[in-house]
Amino acid sequence: MIDRLSAGESGMQRLITSISICVPYQGIDHAGGEYYRQHLTALATMYDLVSVSPGTRQNIESSELVDPSNVQVRLLNRSGLLAHRRFKILRGIYLYLAGPSAGLVNMHAFRRDKDIARSLKNSSVIEFQWTEMASVVKYVKKVAPDVPRILVAHDVVSQKYERRLAAESGRNRRLIKAIRLSRIRRGEVKLIRQMDRIISFSEKDAALLETLAPAVQIVVVRPPLGSVNLGRDRRDRGADTRRVLFTGAMGREENHDGVMWFLDEVWPIVRSAVPAAEFVIAGGSPRAQLIEYASRLEHVLVTGFVESLAPYYDSADVFVSPLRSGAGVKFKTGTAMLHGLPVVATAIGAEGIGEESWYVAVADDPRSFAEALILALSDETSRRTASRVGGAGASALFSTESFASRLIDSFRFED
Repeated sequence: MIDRLSAGESGMQRLITSISICVPYQGIDHAGGEYYRQHLTALATMYDLVSVSPGTRQNIESSELVDPSNVQVRLLNRSGLLAHRRFKILRGIYLYLAGPSAGLVNMHAFRRDKDIARSLKNSSVIEFQWTEMASVVKYVKKVAPDVPRILVAHDVVSQKYERRLAAESGRNRRLIKAIRLSRIRRGEVKLIRQMDRIISFSEKDAALLETLAPAVQIVVVRPPLGSVNLGRDRRDRGADTRRVLFTGAMGREENHDGVMWFLDEVWPIVRSAVPAAEFVIAGGSPRAQLIEYASRLEHVLVTGFVESLAPYYDSADVFVSPLRSGAGVKFKTGTAMLHGLPVVATAIGAEGIGEESWYVAVADDPRSFAEALILALSDETSRRTASRVGGAGASALFSTESFASRLIDSFRFED
């Protein structure tokens, strides 16, 4: 395999240094990581690639599985003094005050790594995946001031914290979250204004980013959510079971909160009307609170991590996206549509994924959400209509086939 750090020096092929939270590999258990894998797969057809990420245990293990295989992975050495447990409180205070950040340990390790500095200097483009990883941009500008910088904005960070503040009712917690939001907004503006270009996943996020950084070029590249799979037959379980599906990394606050709200407020209404209904929650790192709660409910299954979600999509009747917080395009919603599933979602759960006509319903109050889900479970015509309209819309915007050329175009700069 070519040494990608020296490839840029020899002029064999143009080099992109990609600074990311995670290592890309097949089967990664969160949507942002899967996007990153497909992102690098597309760029690898035109560029040599170096992927820089924190040297966490998970990233170290994942580096043996890297996909695409022609990406050179560079892991940050996190063994310095700042990584010692005696500085844990200091690191936490810094994260609270700093705004979007990769953290003190990773930033220090990044600046110390001479191979990374060499890669930056030899790059044609330097990209940052997730706004938090752009916190090293000051050093990047010092080492490679003339190399174009691109931020791939997976979401608008300040919007996520705005929603957390809006959902908080406790006075003291609201104060703490208001301070945190102020720091996040200020830090986000500072980071993104140092970019030459920002890639956004939706027009909605692009408009928000433009208000924060009006002088920076922003391009919309819709994420590849998979190939359309509308024509396959669902397994017929007869009238005994009607399966509702949710997928997501369950360690994430917005996924946990949305599922708990659904179980508390929506599911009892649905079960009373459709006794044959069952709810499957598929995704890694479910919290103990969810596992314990679900164990006390009938017809609720928490799978934990699964190697493939395909069997769960294939056996489901309806997909729900009951998110009440978070930001950015909801990959899980579009992916479900591409699998031919009708979708019931909250407004946030539908964010960035098409029009309301693509859904069985978009509803934020429990009763309306439940009634739409009951309709979808009980009426085959409603399911088929939402499946057809949503699938066709998602295919037009988010299919893998149309992604690569749009992405490669966004990395072109005039020499």
